[in-house]
Amino acid sequence: QRGAIAPNDLLGVPLLISGRETVRDELAGWFGDAYDKIEVAATFNLILNAANMVKNGVGAALCYDFGNLSDAPLSPKLETGTVLAWKKDQTCSPAADQFLDFLKNAI
Repeated sequence: QRGAIAPNDLLGVPLLISGRETVRDELAGWFGDAYDKIEVAATFNLILNAANMVKNGVGAALCYDFGNLSDAPLSPKLETGTVLAWKKDQTCSPAADQFLDFLKNAI
């Protein structure tokens, strides 16, 4: 319901954050001094697990916009250096092809 979310907006909100240390480090940089004050309700490795926790009221997930949850951009904007690679000309399953098409169109 907000135009953008700032670090102080998330204080007191149970958060679901990635279990990956590099992602948590990026979030720590975005939160700045407020990072020590955030409430981490859970960590996740699979976004679908986090999405289910959000839908069941466990907390708010900090993740990419996948279009199936209410979302708001972070302010200041947080960018990551994540890379996705796959073998050229490799035959993929229909699900993998759809996922790659989604990513190509989202970028």
